[in-house]
Amino acid sequence: MYPDTQVEKQLKTLGIITWAMLVAAPVIYLLIANFISAGMQAQAGNELILYLLLLVAVVEPAMAPVMEWSQVQSYKAKPQTDMKPINLFFTLSVMKMATVGAVYIFGFVVFILTGKFVNMLFFYPIGVAWTLVLWPKREKYEQLVERLNQP
Repeated sequence: MYPDTQVEKQLKTLGIITWAMLVAAPVIYLLIANFISAGMQAQAGNELILYLLLLVAVVEPAMAPVMEWSQVQSYKAKPQTDMKPINLFFTLSVMKMATVGAVYIFGFVVFILTGKFVNMLFFYPIGVAWTLVLWPKREKYEQLVERLNQP
C-alpha cells in the first residue's frame, strides 16, 4: 500500500491534537489546581458530586464503540458521500478524545467544588486508562477502512 499524503497529514495532525487534549491539557489542569489550591479551603458537603462524576468518568468513554458504530453505519448508508475514511477516522477520534478529556475536566470541577486536590487525582488513573484504550493509532485507522469496505 502506497502512502497517501492526505492520510499521513491527517494522522500527523490527529497525533498533535491527541497529545494536546490527552497529555498537555491534563498536566495544565494539575498545574492550575496546584497553583490555586494554596489559597483554597476544603468545603464540606460536595462529596456526592465526586462519586457521581467518578461514575460518569468510567461510563462515558465506554460509549465510544456505540458512537463509532453509529457513525460507521451512517457512513455506509451513504456511499455517495464525499467524506473519505481518514476524515471519518479523524472525526471519530476527536469525539473519543473529547470523552476522555471530559474525565480530566470532571476532576478539575470536583477540585473546584470540594477544594480538595486529592479528589481531582481520583480521575487521573481513569483518564489514563481510557487514553491508552482509545488513543488513535494507524492500526485503528486501517481496521476502520477494512470495516468500511465490508458489506
